[in-house]
Amino acid sequence: LPLSEQYIVSKCHILVNDVTVAMETYSYNEACRRLYEFLWDDLADWYVEASKTRMRNTNASIARKVLVYVWDLSLKLLHPAMPFVTETLWQLLPHNGDSIMMTEWPQYNDNTLAINTESIKTFEILQSIVRSIRNARAEYYVEAGKKIAATIRIINKNTYEQILSEKSIIILLSKLDETNLTIQLSSDNYDTTNNVHLIVDDGIDVYLPLSNLIDVEKELNRLKKQEEKLKKDILTLENRLVSKGFVDKAPPNMVIEVQNNLQEKKEQLNKVESS
Repeated sequence: LPLSEQYIVSKCHILVNDVTVAMETYSYNEACRRLYEFLWDDLADWYVEASKTRMRNTNASIARKVLVYVWDLSLKLLHPAMPFVTETLWQLLPHNGDSIMMTEWPQYNDNTLAINTESIKTFEILQSIVRSIRNARAEYYVEAGKKIAATIRIINKNTYEQILSEKSIIILLSKLDETNLTIQLSSDNYDTTNNVHLIVDDGIDVYLPLSNLIDVEKELNRLKKQEEKLKKDILTLENRLVSKGFVDKAPPNMVIEVQNNLQEKKEQLNKVESS
């Protein structure tokens, strides 16, 4: 199986183990919490989105089978807590038998479900790469629909090959320009001039060209407006603090609050002016 499929199947098998233990020890709240985390974070947030890159290539049939397999196991685990909804959804899947309640529990007779820990670790690196780029986009106010360039440099050969094989997922989830994405196997020094350097993990770095992130004229206008607003706010606060009517009559905690607010505004102004 490709990396993403190995990841979600392994995470699903871990879920089966966790929920089984929780149910056997009557920890129903813990069982539901783990199901919620898996369905929301691992399946919906990551694999369903990643699988969209499969649907138009040779991995489409694999992705569909994995989606059905994982969803089937998830519904069986969720069935004791939500019997009617899970029955209805299970009937929509390819299945054997008349009812989900008559199927075997995903883990029975001490059977061992395969878990590939290395695939989980590698996919988590991919997640970290995507998160780092998303955070940089937010920090530099990059427009939501704008595709940007990126260079990803990886030292470990196996990690490099795995990440390279999932290049399309990084492009989709990070909103990168496919023609300007480079994934390199290299430990050489990289010229960081005019690049935002993101340290993802030990031996994994991402470089984003500043020219691709920032519209200089637009950014200068934004900073100018922010500077004008901060100066206006500072003047208002200073006038309040020199007003005897405020200082003499206001509660001490309110005066301190205004003083702290003034200090924060001045620090923000210094940052804007030094940008």
